[in-house]
Amino acid sequence: MIWTGVVAFGLSLCCASANAEPERATRDTFEYTTPTEKNYLRAVLELEGLTTVSVVWYVMAVRHGGDVGYSWQMFEKKLSGTAIGHDDNAFGTNFHGHGVGGNAYYLSARGNHLSIPESFGFAVAGATLWEFFGEVGEVVSINDLIVTPFSGIGIGEPLTQFSAFLDRQQNPSLVNRTLATVFGPIKTVNDALDGVELKRTSTPRDEWHRFVISGAPAYTRSQVNDPGRTLRYHTELRVVLSERLARLPDYDWEGEHSEWFSDGNLSGVSLAFAAGARGVSDFGFATQVVPFGYYWRRARVVADGVQGSGVVAGFEMGYHYLIHDYGDSKLGGLDHTAFIKPAGAMVEYRASFGELSLTSRIDASVTYGGIHPMASGAFGADRSALAPVLRHFDYYFGAGGELESSVSLRYGRVEAEGSVLGRRFTCVDEHVKQSISDTWQRFDLALSYRILPAWALRVFSDDTVRAGRLAAARGSAHESAAGLELRSIF
Repeated sequence: MIWTGVVAFGLSLCCASANAEPERATRDTFEYTTPTEKNYLRAVLELEGLTTVSVVWYVMAVRHGGDVGYSWQMFEKKLSGTAIGHDDNAFGTNFHGHGVGGNAYYLSARGNHLSIPESFGFAVAGATLWEFFGEVGEVVSINDLIVTPFSGIGIGEPLTQFSAFLDRQQNPSLVNRTLATVFGPIKTVNDALDGVELKRTSTPRDEWHRFVISGAPAYTRSQVNDPGRTLRYHTELRVVLSERLARLPDYDWEGEHSEWFSDGNLSGVSLAFAAGARGVSDFGFATQVVPFGYYWRRARVVADGVQGSGVVAGFEMGYHYLIHDYGDSKLGGLDHTAFIKPAGAMVEYRASFGELSLTSRIDASVTYGGIHPMASGAFGADRSALAPVLRHFDYYFGAGGELESSVSLRYGRVEAEGSVLGRRFTCVDEHVKQSISDTWQRFDLALSYRILPAWALRVFSDDTVRAGRLAAARGSAHESAAGLELRSIF
């Protein structure tokens, strides 16, 4: 699967360089009937307002209105760089609270029509102000300075793209306007204050979209730690909601294009969960966005459809929040992980041959986040040697990488899909003395049939191996599942 994407990308680039001169795309995320300007002043005021609210909340809720630790001694250490490091706050504080904060910082700037780099700069400024002037009594947190702005752009930009997509729809229905407001509240309020009118120019040829809502009963087999242990079988109900947008001309239609883009023209969001007799067994939230990249396509209409190909290559960012129950107390509870993808690369190749079409994609990313050690339960009851963040909250700060490759082949109403994913983290917390690492390996296969234009029945199977090491302890789980899914695609 990996080499399919690489070879296709190389061939497509050769064709592109031989037949077209790249030009810069002119499709911006925000479109209005009259020209609008970036409002830097309001963006700064909104950033300061968010910071002020956060400080007030911190004083009242975190410190209970008492001494917040404001002292010159600590502030001087911050300025000199001696009071900086990974913190030992709870998982929710670091990956819920700071994720929400980064998203608010980013959206406050993007909602004033600032560019992606400018909005990311505002998120960096917001995180820095908070660490130096909000939590004055605490050390400057390395993880917060990384997670806050990168979760801001990793979550905020896909939500901005989805909100703007709804704003551009030619049918300004109540549902479109409501969802656009929910996913882009600051932009909607600012537009109302400015009295601007949206320019509704969206057409299928201007921008491609794919929305999926699915439900499936699944039969799952799991085995934890060693082959000698008893296998566990159970059934669960899985639900998936996802959207993917490509604001690129003729992305899946006829046309000739060769251009650079730089306004988050490719993005997506997915939400998945599963529940069985034991309650919720899986939850996953994932986003991805390609802030800038290159797009090439050459295709024409033939008697039985479209014939041609296209390629997109670009810089990719994203955010993941994962919770899974492997059903064994020896693992130390729920497997919970949240991480950002601050830098990555993606290549996607799409080809059509009438009724037959092929899509191949490869993504490679650097990762950083909070990871539950899979070997936590096997470490033993005496946890006094562990750092506070591990001892109290059972996670560590890790960095690593993720590689994912997928391919799908469709003929008429039938579509076959396959994907493979590998992910690894290694502990980077200076307070942790033990060596820690965790890995994921996942394989997915599916075969679907379109019973109606917007409905499909899909048979699927997946296989996941999750393993980890904490000092001398080892922990692992192997889980496989199969099911029948009813999927709505529009």
